[in-house]
Amino acid sequence: MEITHIDLDNFLCLFSEIFFPVACCPIWNFPTTNQHDFQMNIWDFGGQEIYHATHQFFLTKRSLYILVADTRKEDTDFYYWLNIAELLSDNSPLLIIKNEKQECKREINQRALQGQFSNIKEILATNLATNRGLEEIQTDIQHYISNLPHIGSALPKTWKKVREVLETDSRNYISLTEYLSICEENGFKKREDKLQLSGYLHDLGVCLHFQDDPLLNKTVILKPEWGTAAVYKALDNRQVYDNFGKFTKDDLTKIWHEYKYVDMHDELLQLMIKFKLCYKIPGTSQTYIAPQLLTEAQPEYNWDESNNLILRYTYEFMPKGIITQFIVAMHKDIE
Repeated sequence: MEITHIDLDNFLCLFSEIFFPVACCPIWNFPTTNQHDFQMNIWDFGGQEIYHATHQFFLTKRSLYILVADTRKEDTDFYYWLNIAELLSDNSPLLIIKNEKQECKREINQRALQGQFSNIKEILATNLATNRGLEEIQTDIQHYISNLPHIGSALPKTWKKVREVLETDSRNYISLTEYLSICEENGFKKREDKLQLSGYLHDLGVCLHFQDDPLLNKTVILKPEWGTAAVYKALDNRQVYDNFGKFTKDDLTKIWHEYKYVDMHDELLQLMIKFKLCYKIPGTSQTYIAPQLLTEAQPEYNWDESNNLILRYTYEFMPKGIITQFIVAMHKDIE
């Protein structure tokens, strides 16, 4: 199963068969009808449930989404991914692409799906091994992304200049002070205007700037994949996995030993907390739990089952990772 999302000039993909949580792929450029060069960046997302907690930060509005189904496996959970796109994309247009591996055909009830998900525009077929039908798909992608409502909207030249500076910077992150200086050098005067731009670029996935977090707001992450890759480097660590998600700051020092993470351990840990991937065990100085790695076995608990009132909540749709995020949010009530 694969799902793709194309943003303003971000081409964002989720492939469950690719194990990178967030990785930037090559840029795709094409000329628009008025001969302007249009640029799209491609993002790959890990499909495992442990990675789903961060999808919310990259699946954005004002986008074109593409859901790619492997017809040979016939295991694509259409309703899950279509619900996710509907929940997070504000009715952005969506294409379904059937990848007919080994020419294996599969019928999809288009009318039924479109009856439930009005943002589905077309269902197309290809064979990515031979590129059959790929040219038509590329043409449709160019058409739908070029016709998003906001495409062509005028933006201040100062915004474009700052964005170009940030996108051509090879570093993974810069300080907020340096970002503000870059804005100043390119015509910005007011601090609120500079922060408005960083918020706009954050929404587009160009960079990450969590303005509402006292620690993270001091850093502008220029390469979002750097941050998310570091987060999952910790969660994929064998020691952390074998310890059922329990780790310490000392463990993170060993995990993030590479130069690209130097002096950023506190910020990266805060990023994990921000993504609701872990929490600090109350009463400890530096011990944390990543609840998605907890054992499946229910622990024993001495509970008086007499005179209990039982409430059951049933949801038509629940995104993966919600329960572990709920554990993080409510961890202070855990005995």
